[in-house]
Amino acid sequence: MARQVHSLPLLAIGAVVAAALLLARGTPAQPIAAAPERVEWEYGVLLRPGSAGGWRAAGENLSATKAYTLYREMGGSEPELQFDNSDLLSLLGQQGWELVAVVAEERGQSFYMKRPAQ
Repeated sequence: MARQVHSLPLLAIGAVVAAALLLARGTPAQPIAAAPERVEWEYGVLLRPGSAGGWRAAGENLSATKAYTLYREMGGSEPELQFDNSDLLSLLGQQGWELVAVVAEERGQSFYMKRPAQ
């Protein structure tokens, strides 16, 4: 008696293998995205805000014997009795400056800032 081969199971197995091969290939490679536009930065430094210090940035060179005086020269409006050094940093943040480093020096701390060039 001759053996019969059923073609339906073979077709199903062939379809599964073909699907697996297609999935194993993955999706076509995506083109590499263009690099983001390069940002130009400007830098500033807030020197010893708790004592005689100042603010140095491109086109600006302010000096003051008190942090509050410097704050007012830079446009701050907080009353002196409510002022503390964090108000000076907040004011710089409102102007787009971002703190990137604090360096302890012999005469106090210096706060290094950056922002996108304007």
